[in-house]
Amino acid sequence: IYPPTEGMLYFEGKKLKSLDPKKAIRLGIETVHQGFGLLPSMNITRNIFLGRESVKRIGPFRFLDFNNMEKESRILIQMAGIKAIADINSQVGMLSGGQQQAIKIGRTIYFKAKLVILDEPITGLSIRESDIVIKLVNELKTRGIAVIYITHRIDQVFQYCDRIDILEGGIKLGEFKREDTTIRDVEEIIRRGDIVN
Repeated sequence: IYPPTEGMLYFEGKKLKSLDPKKAIRLGIETVHQGFGLLPSMNITRNIFLGRESVKRIGPFRFLDFNNMEKESRILIQMAGIKAIADINSQVGMLSGGQQQAIKIGRTIYFKAKLVILDEPITGLSIRESDIVIKLVNELKTRGIAVIYITHRIDQVFQYCDRIDILEGGIKLGEFKREDTTIRDVEEIIRRGDIVN
C-alpha cells in the first residue's frame, strides 16, 4: 500500500519497480492480518475462495463451481486441523478467533504462497487456538514457504523465528540470526532505539 521512500525491493532475486496487493498475490505473497481478512457474514467456502472463485464453463458461459469449492474447503479445513467445524456453510463470524486465523493461514497454503506475512497471528487467542495457529506456521516452514512473523512479543520471536529484524517507525535497528543474540540483547536495542550495525 505504501511505496518505499528509499532502497530497492527484490523478490526471488528479481527487482520489483512497484508492488500493489494484486501484484503481490500474483507473485505468491500473502498477508494474514491480525483483525481482518475475512467477511463475517459470508460462509467459510466463500471466504476461502474470495476473489479466486473456482469456475466451470458450460458452452460460452462461466459459472461459479460451488461443488468444487466446497470439496476443496473440506480438504483445507481438515489440513488446517480445525476439528470443531462441522459445516463449511457456517458463517465465518460464528467461528472463534483461532478458527478464523487457521482458515486465513490454511488459505495461504492452499493457494501455494511463496511468502506469508503474519501480523500478530496469535494475539487474543486462547492457548489451544494459539497451538493450532503455530502448528500451521510450522507447516508453512515445512513446505518451504517463507514467513515474516510480526509481533511485539519477544518470547514468540525466539520461539518461532530463525532470523530477527528489529524495526521502529519504519527504520531497521538491527538484524540477527536467533542463535547470535538473546532476548535481553533485543530488549536493550529496543529500549535504546539505536541502530546496530
